[in-house]
Amino acid sequence: MSETDSSLRPFVTAAITALFAPGDRETITEMLTEECNAERLYTSSKDLVERVQLAVLKSSNGEVDKFLTAAKLAQLDWRDVLMAAGFGNDVEAHLKWAGELGK
Repeated sequence: MSETDSSLRPFVTAAITALFAPGDRETITEMLTEECNAERLYTSSKDLVERVQLAVLKSSNGEVDKFLTAAKLAQLDWRDVLMAAGFGNDVEAHLKWAGELGK
């Protein structure tokens, strides 16, 4: 594992648990780690990676097909997936959304 490819942060893991069926969680975790990591997003910011990963998860609404579409969008231009998820204008919006998932 490279320096830019780290494990998922707690909010991201919690969002996967909240959104996806138990049978899909391992696959989604692997795909998110592979497809939406710092290297793929061309950034060194772990905070940005978390923000984009949560945007992908929110955009998926717990559906694998929507997850795949959002992950591809993030790779093309991560700003688009942030806007689609409603996280584009507030750098804390992803944390607020993730915090509400468990309630």
